[in-house]
Amino acid sequence: MSSVQSAPARPRSRPRTRPASAAASAPVARTRVRWDRLGRVVMLVVLCVLLYLYISPVRSLVGAVSESGRRQADVASLTRTNLQLRAERAALATPSTRERDARNLGLVRPGEKPFVVFGLPAN
Repeated sequence: MSSVQSAPARPRSRPRTRPASAAASAPVARTRVRWDRLGRVVMLVVLCVLLYLYISPVRSLVGAVSESGRRQADVASLTRTNLQLRAERAALATPSTRERDARNLGLVRPGEKPFVVFGLPAN
């Protein structure tokens, strides 16, 4: 028998990589797209577009609410004025009020003699 020694098994060699100094001096290689960062940027842009689309309806809603408040105040004011005018109309419709207002204007009833008195104290 022959005593042939077999060579020890060599580990598989890795492909050679360039040393760091050689990689720095090599032309710039294309960088890979960072999809996670790109996705974040796209989501941020979409969020900004959605916010922009919501601004106009929100502004019109706020304007409508404030306009509604002003109109309610106007209605309340007009209601008070209406009640005052109705009360004044009811007061003016009585005969005694008509007579008092006519006498303040200097009118007299037919057959009455008007007198003017001077020197009375003012009320």
